[in-house]
Amino acid sequence: MRLPETLSRQMFGLMARLLAVLDLAMVTEQALLARHGENADTLPSLEELTGVREDSRQYYRRLSNLLLLIADTEPEPAADAVRKLRQTGVLGAEHIESALLVVEHIKRTWRLP
Repeated sequence: MRLPETLSRQMFGLMARLLAVLDLAMVTEQALLARHGENADTLPSLEELTGVREDSRQYYRRLSNLLLLIADTEPEPAADAVRKLRQTGVLGAEHIESALLVVEHIKRTWRLP
């Protein structure tokens, strides 16, 4: 794979952050269920956390698939694939920021650790 080193590091760092968001959403969901259970009041928050996890997984998969596609391209990665990787990276970073806000809001609302 002949990606610029900075882009490669950026994408792998982004993937690590997506995994961290996924983990945070799972831990928050488990804490919410343990303290308040699943009921009509908690269901919207639980659904939001599920959405955060699913979206994080989806961005992770997209980045991973694009990196694999680029790695299999010889001798140089296609410009379209690199452009798509950069775009997906931007969208993934935006998702992380909004997902963290959602999780923190739920934690404050339900007074979770």
